[in-house]
Amino acid sequence: MPWLQQVAERANMIFGRDNIKSVDLGALEPGTRLSELARRLDIADADPARADAEAAYLDGWPDGLQEAIRGALFSAVNRESRLPVTIAWSPGYDYEVTITESVGVDGSSGGMTIILRSRYPGDRMARR
Repeated sequence: MPWLQQVAERANMIFGRDNIKSVDLGALEPGTRLSELARRLDIADADPARADAEAAYLDGWPDGLQEAIRGALFSAVNRESRLPVTIAWSPGYDYEVTITESVGVDGSSGGMTIILRSRYPGDRMARR
């Protein structure tokens, strides 16, 4: 399993239905970089070397896409009834973000899904 999927799994624990109530809205302030968000919310790996690699990867995402992701997470947390978020990563050619939101219905509060696509970390094409 690529370690990026592990990052997504840790984020899903934080933003899932059971834990999103505990997310500090202040960690999602406008302009917060994804690496800082991961550190503030304990999404970053406990191993400092791995956390540094994750931070370098997240900091490589284009600023506009980082802000779109941060804004979507802020929106999910900044509601009277917080909206659970599922995050997924898959390999891709360029940086891509797809954000979808399902409305609540009887028996479900709905949810948001954020799909991230990028090259594998370390791919020399990703650093151009």
